[in-house]
Amino acid sequence: MKRGLICVLLLCVMLIPVLASCAHELDITETAAEIYTLYTIVDESTTPEAIREVELHLNRTMFYRNGVIVKLIALHEDEYDAVIDEKIAEVEAYQLEKKNSKNKNKNKNDESSAADESAESSEDSSAEKSEEVSEVVKTGEYWLDVLTEGGDIELKEPRIDIFLARGYDRYYQLATEGKLSAMDEKLNNEAKALKSSIHSTLFTAAKINKKTYGIPVNTAIGEYTYLVFDKELMEKYGIDNNTVKKLEDLNDYLATIKANEPDVVPLMNTAPSASIDFLYEDGYPAIVTSVGEVIESYTSAPVRNYLAMITRYNANGYFEAEESGSEPRYAVRIEKGTLDGTKESLKDTGYEYEYSLFANPIAKNDNTIDNVICISSTVNSSNLTAVSEIVTTIYTDPDVMDLLVYGVEDVNYVRNESNQIEILNNDYSAKPENIGNPFITSTFVNEDPEKWAKAIKQNQDAVVSPSLGFTFAPQTFTYTDEENNEITVTEPDMFELISSIVEERYPALMRGNAVDIDFAELLERATEEITSEYVAKLDAIYKDNKLYSIYEKKVTDEVNKKQGPALRKQIESEIMEDVLDEVESELRLNLRAELQEKYPDASSSEIYDMIDDMITPKMIRENISLLYTDEEIEEMIEEEYFFQIADLIEDELDKALESKEFAADYEKMQKSAEYQSDLNAMLTYDAPAKIEAKFDTLISDELVKYTDSINEDIGAAAEAAITAFVAEYKDKLGMTEDEML
Repeated sequence: MKRGLICVLLLCVMLIPVLASCAHELDITETAAEIYTLYTIVDESTTPEAIREVELHLNRTMFYRNGVIVKLIALHEDEYDAVIDEKIAEVEAYQLEKKNSKNKNKNKNDESSAADESAESSEDSSAEKSEEVSEVVKTGEYWLDVLTEGGDIELKEPRIDIFLARGYDRYYQLATEGKLSAMDEKLNNEAKALKSSIHSTLFTAAKINKKTYGIPVNTAIGEYTYLVFDKELMEKYGIDNNTVKKLEDLNDYLATIKANEPDVVPLMNTAPSASIDFLYEDGYPAIVTSVGEVIESYTSAPVRNYLAMITRYNANGYFEAEESGSEPRYAVRIEKGTLDGTKESLKDTGYEYEYSLFANPIAKNDNTIDNVICISSTVNSSNLTAVSEIVTTIYTDPDVMDLLVYGVEDVNYVRNESNQIEILNNDYSAKPENIGNPFITSTFVNEDPEKWAKAIKQNQDAVVSPSLGFTFAPQTFTYTDEENNEITVTEPDMFELISSIVEERYPALMRGNAVDIDFAELLERATEEITSEYVAKLDAIYKDNKLYSIYEKKVTDEVNKKQGPALRKQIESEIMEDVLDEVESELRLNLRAELQEKYPDASSSEIYDMIDDMITPKMIRENISLLYTDEEIEEMIEEEYFFQIADLIEDELDKALESKEFAADYEKMQKSAEYQSDLNAMLTYDAPAKIEAKFDTLISDELVKYTDSINEDIGAAAEAAITAFVAEYKDKLGMTEDEML
């Protein structure tokens, strides 16, 4: 059954009782249908008759649903952009001429007399009425009849409404040149259904200067990147591909393959790190951080370290195998593909593979916006709503999408019991990606019925690059030449200039052969530096935890033995002297109070004399308990002894550590079997990773020369282009060099 026709019939049935009940109240007058244009792309096999049939079926939907007629202009791909440009220019010229003509007529009318104006107006009015009576009102039904009879929809004036901007660059150019209508207001109102039909990332990418100038054609964003393992080799060497997620994780396995499989290339190719987000394109001399900050690429640690690792892999021979005279076998390769992996591309190699996800799709400007359905800026604002509703219907109605892609059901295609498409002929053929929303089109017979569901999942998995939306628009300048012609010139395109240098120089970095390094010499330097670090580390451990402890105990024992007794005796004497002084002071205070109470008439000097007579050394010693216990006195002695003996030990230990005896013991320790065993263990288990990192650092230092030369080439090319542009146009533009710069 023809689903579109069924919908129309059902709509008519539903309207019958409504119309019947209102017939006695309504004055139904026929009105001319509004006609809009839709420019699409079809394959060269498509016939004019098939296009007209599709146009008829399209309008049966558009008229009864949207109340409009759509003139379908189907073009071949190789002519499409040129025709669109010509049509935009034609409509702009027509509208300008119409506007100028209107202004002229207005001026003439202003100069005419009121009587003449009235008479002319009366005549025009009569003429118009006469014409209206004689002319047929071209309603939607009228145009449907015309199409049914094989005729064409005729336009009263040139117009271009809905068309395709192919690729981001084309879309950006048309938007910045003012050729497109902004859609944001409609997307929030009449066309809001589009927001739920298209992934938000696509709309983000379609923003230009914070405005949306078109509706992105739904597309699967980017590609998944996989590490692909030769299954036989992986199982042979006990590798679990699920544990290998990064290129850095492959080193040991690649080394194993290199050592044991001379006819196998360990690694076929490389890929940029998923964690490095180059601005615009891979290798661009600027990256965007996770917080949206733009920084220089080749001086950043992540980029330098990653490129150094790839260079090390190349130096290790991981990209080559011994000459075998046949197509090489690869242990690991990096491939891009869909959610299902890349099995199709590898099925003819003769080997089985296992896959590990290396990176989700990354949404960038160059892989997110393939095509954009746009509305011309020549569309009158009063018609923008109707045109937006047409676009919404295309993006949300599966029947309309199938019609525009596959043609008319039962004429150009049929459906099987699974609702999949089987093509009957090539009379009408178009690509879904050139229409609007491929995700709602039917799939072909024998095609994966989950094709579009997987594309939607791919978009959900896509990581939005912080660089999405970054664009570079060269500035334009206008001047008038000697013949009074207005000339527009554009400053040098720095993006194109930089990209051309990057495309030439960056691949060598990803192949690992940008610099010619002496692998053995760099490895020896890295090994020596890391070994020295570990020797110093182990020396510190032995000095602190072994030899130092031995000397500390030895010195402590000697100081305690030789100087301890005399020191303790001295401290005891000093502490007791301080204690007795404090006790004597306490006794004098107590006796003074007692004597003043007993002899109230005695003078102070008499009291002090009596106290002096009463206080004796024996009395003081016998009253120590007034202030201190024996335990407290002992604690005071021990505490003081601890601090003083520690100072003595520290002084003596410093002397011992500088002695020839200590140096001899240290040298003996380094030669001991225990020391050598510990050093070998550290170098065996801990050092390799650090040697590798140091090796990469040394490589990175060499790479700096290469990446600096890239930046120098870019700088020189930019300076030359700008200098030439300024020299050629500064006088023509009437600007100084500083003003242009």
